[in-house]
Amino acid sequence: MFCGWASPFVCGPTQINKNSNNINNIELYPNPTFTEITINLTSSETKTYIYNITDLAGKQIKKVELSGNKNNSLNVSELTQGVYIFNVLDAGRIIGVKKFVKE
Repeated sequence: MFCGWASPFVCGPTQINKNSNNINNIELYPNPTFTEITINLTSSETKTYIYNITDLAGKQIKKVELSGNKNNSLNVSELTQGVYIFNVLDAGRIIGVKKFVKE
């Protein structure tokens, strides 16, 4: 039984400005991977980004700082088999997201 009042809840789409983060492209390969993943980040700025790997439950597994605008290799041999989320952060904001599979 509900006693009281409720106001309507309005939900609408949100917009993300793609140009605000200066990230043009993120590639992860090979995908799936066994021991190492290569990160190719194309950015209009040459700077250091935070790369954060989480499991599907959102638990942070690995966090590293790497430079943009070049290929970086990341050792993932210690990860268990499964699907992971790869986030690119700039100033604490997630500016890019990719999935990869560890076999």
